[in-house]
Amino acid sequence: MTIPRKNPKTSWTSLSVSPYDLVWDSDRYYAVGWSESHQKVVKFRVDRMLYPDFLKKPFHTPPEDYTVETYFRQVFQMYDGEPCQVTLRCTGGLMKQIIDRFGEDVDTRELGVGGDFDAGGHYI
Repeated sequence: MTIPRKNPKTSWTSLSVSPYDLVWDSDRYYAVGWSESHQKVVKFRVDRMLYPDFLKKPFHTPPEDYTVETYFRQVFQMYDGEPCQVTLRCTGGLMKQIIDRFGEDVDTRELGVGGDFDAGGHYI
């Protein structure tokens, strides 16, 4: 599919994308798929798209290790970039929110002071 979309820094551009998933996050819809120009899985805000058009070209299948759950667990607040190790120092009362946001397999380490803990992982 080709997606004419509004880039806030420039003007309208057209991208060739093989769409995989549609996701709701932070009050916005995002289309997730393989971008020919980026040569990787990326996400695009749906409200910035104008008249998507279906192309008669082969669909790029998702990478073998792609799952929408893993992709969005790694992408923090829909920003893109290189993955890096992140550690958050949290008060004891935030464990539920950390698990809600990053999943049950988020790395945590108790600090021994009032239930405080570090939480982290590899994120974009």
